[in-house]
Amino acid sequence: MANTYKWIINRMDCYPENPQPKCIHTIHWGIEATSDTINPINNRPYTASTAGAIHIPYEANDSFTPHEELTEEKAISFVQEAMKKHILNEVEEGKEREEPELNEFDALFIQLDRMILDEMAPKNIAPALPWATT
Repeated sequence: MANTYKWIINRMDCYPENPQPKCIHTIHWGIEATSDTINPINNRPYTASTAGAIHIPYEANDSFTPHEELTEEKAISFVQEAMKKHILNEVEEGKEREEPELNEFDALFIQLDRMILDEMAPKNIAPALPWATT
């Protein structure tokens, strides 16, 4: 089983004017995982997704990209850089990472892999109630 991962941007929250017009302060992101294994029930690949939001700090001496010139790739890079900084700050503050040998995003990918495996071989099912009519 091999999974592919796709980062997506769902929404960007911006300040209207200050410190810059439409300056992003929060990006709502997602990752979609798609398995190369086909679900025999619906003939589609197994999938899983996760999402979150992260604060994007504004630094006056950083370069500023106007909102109209942003691309999805640039927004994804903002998210990934903010995640890396967040993890580094936790390490500097003495908080131990669960698995320090992993890179910043491996834990997210592992979570998605587990979700797909659970879908492929469920440990729990919820059949229809026997008294319910369809």
